[in-house]
Amino acid sequence: MTMNDDMIEPLVGEILSDVATSFFDARRRIEAKIDLFHKYVEELHKMAADVQSRAALLNLLLVDDRQAGAFYQMLGLDGGPFLNAKRVDPRDDLSCVPFAIGFSGRYTKLVCTAYTHLQEACVNYAIGQQPESIKTPTLPNQEFIYYALILKMHQVLNDDIKRINDTISPSCTLQFAREFKPDLIAKERVTGGGISSARSLDEKLCYRPIDLNSLSLLEFPLLPKLGDVRSSVNRFCKDLCKRYPDELKKIVEFIRHRIRAE
Repeated sequence: MTMNDDMIEPLVGEILSDVATSFFDARRRIEAKIDLFHKYVEELHKMAADVQSRAALLNLLLVDDRQAGAFYQMLGLDGGPFLNAKRVDPRDDLSCVPFAIGFSGRYTKLVCTAYTHLQEACVNYAIGQQPESIKTPTLPNQEFIYYALILKMHQVLNDDIKRINDTISPSCTLQFAREFKPDLIAKERVTGGGISSARSLDEKLCYRPIDLNSLSLLEFPLLPKLGDVRSSVNRFCKDLCKRYPDELKKIVEFIRHRIRAE
């Protein structure tokens, strides 16, 4: 081995070490981003469940799906995402039945309370505005999670995945390393191995873009604030009290009973 070789070999080893470090560091960073993204998605699913539970209580107060659908339609909304909510224990949203003179007044206040809880939960879920009645996220050291943020994160993450696959692929890294190993290239020419088999690693080791549909994210419409629609809500409740007095009294009594049993 000549003096020149003695000087070059450590340099080649250092370059290859740097290449390997950069390759694996890049993959660790993208994997950390993917893991964090899925944690955020999991948190958003919990928030969606909260929206559904609040919608379920409001639906319960509105007699049946037909009347609940008419309520959302009255507000100019597609009530489908809310009508699909499963019924839940109303104790999750109410601490008491509001006081008012007459059953119609109590019922209307109850509906307004349930509506406000749902409206706030939808705003928090969609764009991250968080009123006092909404609990903070359970993940530590993070900004608030919300639907629009997850969509943006999904776009950025898939862009990063494409960049990693295109510019720091296993085959490109191996090809670069092989340029410093002429003896290995000569051996591969004899054995028939080399770059063709290296490129086959890309299919196995590349990162798959995240399919947004696979995340099963729910999207809820934003409800107007109660102050902007109070008169319409009051009229709707008054009409229900006239048409379904017995049914509504049973519903309110059911809710009162469940609250007391807490």
